[in-house]
Amino acid sequence: MKIGKKTNRTKDVKEIIGEEVTKHGFILTSSDQYGWDYVKKLDDATLSIQIKRIFLIRYEMDFSAKSDYDSERRQMHNIKTNLKLSCDNMGSWYPSGEDGFRAMLEEMKEVIIFYGYQILDELYVKVTDIPPERKIKREPEDERYLYDHNKEMAQRSRERLGLDVNSPVEEIIDAIQNRASAIGNDNFFVFKDEIYDMVALWGNTLLREIGSGWDWRWEEERSLCWIKMNNSELLSMNPQSSFITPWKYGTVDELYRLLKVDITNIKFYLQAAIDFKLV
Repeated sequence: MKIGKKTNRTKDVKEIIGEEVTKHGFILTSSDQYGWDYVKKLDDATLSIQIKRIFLIRYEMDFSAKSDYDSERRQMHNIKTNLKLSCDNMGSWYPSGEDGFRAMLEEMKEVIIFYGYQILDELYVKVTDIPPERKIKREPEDERYLYDHNKEMAQRSRERLGLDVNSPVEEIIDAIQNRASAIGNDNFFVFKDEIYDMVALWGNTLLREIGSGWDWRWEEERSLCWIKMNNSELLSMNPQSSFITPWKYGTVDELYRLLKVDITNIKFYLQAAIDFKLV
């Protein structure tokens, strides 16, 4: 019975919402107990029209946009309109039965037509208004090279920074921050290879500090490189983010703080491994 209801709901969504938004390039990417998500890839951004199902009785609609170069999603919910809608003042619908559900979808379609596309255009402009020097993301070829060559990359970085394999963590952090500050906020692409060498150095430093049982791992599905516990997918570290984030937002002087956080997090990972009975 539950499966039948779910199937009918999705059929209704496709007939009423899908028939409209697919004309504008949106495709249904998810359909589950949490709702339905229509997505459109546009240049360096992803636009989304999401119908959320909450506790199987409440429904909401969100419009959002996300840049390929930024983890932040710009979102708009509870849109003020001049349409006659049956939702409450918080933007939630509580449809009753099949007819009520279809009536709600017809209202949502009106919101999309008269307001949604314009909202998505505005959100798109906001998330893509990024200077060229900030358009930084984890590229598959960089991730694979890091996975395959991290040891030699780390050694190159040590030699540049005047470090050795036994240098204390604090000395490594100071040397990395000094070099990052010298590179400056706006020169990521000029010094990209050197920065990734520092990523490798830092990743191998984290491995040294956390002890045995962890290693670099390759995730084929997303073409990403991680540091993970060997017998678990639950615990992972991502040294790339500590480096990419400051250059992405022009806050290179924050790198020192992020590296210190990475070291602090090691205690959390070690305790989590005990809690999850992984050691």
